Amino acid sequence: MMRSVLRVSPEVWDKLDTPYKLKQYELNTIKELCDILQPFEDSFESMEAFQLAATLDSCYKLDWCHDYNNEVQDIRDLLTVKYNMAHSVDPTTTDISPAEPPSMKRNKFFALANRSSTPRPTPSETEVSLYLNQPCLQEDGDPLGYWKAK
Repeated sequence: MMRSVLRVSPEVWDKLDTPYKLKQYELNTIKELCDILQPFEDSFESMEAFQLAATLDSCYKLDWCHDYNNEVQDIRDLLTVKYNMAHSVDPTTTDISPAEPPSMKRNKFFALANRSSTPRPTPSETEVSLYLNQPCLQEDGDPLGYWKAK
C-alpha cells in the first residue's frame, strides 16, 4: 500500500482535495520504509505456507503474485503437487482390487496412432487451472464459505 502512495504523480497530489497533503520529506520517509521492508516482503512471499494460503484465499488467488522468474507457474506447480498429495492413496489401506488381466498385444501402428502429440493435463492440473481461472470473490466475500461449498 505504501508503494501505491509513491506511484501517485505530483500533479495528482495537487488535484486532490484533502485537508492534509504529504510533504516531500514524508514521501521520502515512505520510500525509505519501502526499501527497508522489501527484503522482508520478499522473504515472506517466498515461504511455501504463505504462497499456499494466499493462493487458496479465493478473494486473491494469484493477484498478489508477481510473475518474475515464472513465479505464477511455480505456484501452479506447487498447488498441483499439494493437490496430488491430498488425493493420494492412504498408505494404511491396501489395494484389494483383482489383478488386471494381461493386455493383449496390439499392432504398433495403432499404439502410435492413438498417441496424442500434445500431452493431456492431469486431473490435478485441470482442477488447479479451473480454480485459478474462476473469478476471485469480492474482498468482503467469505473464502471459508467458498471452500465449504466445494
